[in-house]
Amino acid sequence: MQLTDRLQKNKKTLILLSNLGTPDAPTEEALRPYLDEFLMDKEVIAAPYPIRWMIVKLFILPKRPKESAHAYKSVWTDEGSPLMVYTIKQVEKLKRLMPDADIDFCMRYANPGMDQAVDKIINENYEQILFFPLYPQYATATTRSSINQLKKLLKEQSFQGDLCCIEDFCDDEGFINSLADNIKKTMTENNSEHLIMSYHGVPQSMIKKNDPSGKCLSSGCCDKYKDNHPKCYRAQCFASSKALQKKLGLSDDQVSVSFQSRLGPTEWLRPYTDETIERLAKEGKKRVSIASPAFVADCIETLEELAIQGDESFQENGGDKLSLVPAVNDKDDFVGFLAKKLQEVFV
Repeated sequence: MQLTDRLQKNKKTLILLSNLGTPDAPTEEALRPYLDEFLMDKEVIAAPYPIRWMIVKLFILPKRPKESAHAYKSVWTDEGSPLMVYTIKQVEKLKRLMPDADIDFCMRYANPGMDQAVDKIINENYEQILFFPLYPQYATATTRSSINQLKKLLKEQSFQGDLCCIEDFCDDEGFINSLADNIKKTMTENNSEHLIMSYHGVPQSMIKKNDPSGKCLSSGCCDKYKDNHPKCYRAQCFASSKALQKKLGLSDDQVSVSFQSRLGPTEWLRPYTDETIERLAKEGKKRVSIASPAFVADCIETLEELAIQGDESFQENGGDKLSLVPAVNDKDDFVGFLAKKLQEVFV
């Protein structure tokens, strides 16, 4: 297997999109194996295997599936999991834009699994793979985990072709323009006076561990991510936020950046989204919009954690309405951006 930045147009190629994954159903029975696979990934909980095993098997799995099932039920649709529904729609639209390309998708955890995708690659004799994890900001727990798992499975199957991976698009114009359009519409429709841009959090230790400069989380470290540390998740989150703020023409006092979904007692990236929501309400903000540029498809983290829990907290602390900005989902302009991004790889 050869890693490359460019692929040949005349070789048999599979374009493989990927997202994190979702349980097959909003039930404890479906959540348990999904959470087990997800949380036992060493890139997600960066602890030695025995400690990770104890944390997941003894402390998380006995209670978390029931709690998560309740949350998933609140956002589950007649078509299924929102993340799965939107991912399928993204792929279907992409196929219409690129009718001559072979395009498929997999999930890092649960179904359809990466092992199924690799079986297809081997059985149908693909010569090249263009792998596109749909995470705007590069993170070890998402992007790197997905790429490493695919490489591992391909190596096990003795794949001899080329592999090209698109690793991030945090401030790419097509992505920023599509999401900015959603933000503008939501803020206008709800008469919002402030915008929160909320990203999935990660432990601070994970950020520091992957910083070769030793300056991570210090003042100014994330100002120029391409110069200082191009694969820093926190820096890429701020790059997305700055690009969106500039596109929307918002002042600094109209925008907050925060991090959500923390797990466990350790310090995660700050400021925390739940505390930011509470603070803004107590400061007298009445109508606020919240977007999550970390997700290209609405999912439990946006539809339940932000739209339901976040709005409840905002109102309990004196606010009138916290309005969720829809993710880019299967918007035509976003899918068009994906097509352009993929086509740029071929020479």
